[in-house]
Amino acid sequence: METASDIAFIPLSGDLDVSSAPDVRASIDALADAGCRRIVLGMGQVGYADSAGMSMLIAELRRMRG
Repeated sequence: METASDIAFIPLSGDLDVSSAPDVRASIDALADAGCRRIVLGMGQVGYADSAGMSMLIAELRRMRG
């Protein structure tokens, strides 16, 4: 994970599913709670995203914008 000022980059790999989504959510929440307002997820190495992974992404987007 790289951070610069209020921007963070989180590289993801493997599957974004019901087992990995909570860890990604925890990383995003920790950054947001620390004041980071721009978080970029590098999903180029993600092979599969299930409904739990997509739901987590949408929920975190709404949280960051709200």
